[in-house]
Amino acid sequence: MITKYIWINLPVKDISRTRAFYKSAGFDSHPRHIDDPNMEALVVGEKGVIVMLFPDSQFQTYTRNGLVDTHLGTEVLFSIDAGSRKQVDEFAEKGRSA
Repeated sequence: MITKYIWINLPVKDISRTRAFYKSAGFDSHPRHIDDPNMEALVVGEKGVIVMLFPDSQFQTYTRNGLVDTHLGTEVLFSIDAGSRKQVDEFAEKGRSA
């Protein structure tokens, strides 16, 4: 089996606000899921990693476990590669602005 994509699924509180944040930060939506009111799918990097974001209530239908209270614990940690320190600083600034 050859894996083409990795799909990372995460819960979010507010899809509209989350979508606006990631678009402002420069991420592209997956073409199949543009403006879906029930989810956001982001294409990350050159390797086709897809981050799927779902409202908490919908996400919980996919798992039998409770959701992490991110004020009390860490749910996930991602690292994103960049070509230079300048690119890291530019990306961080986009995130702060968003």
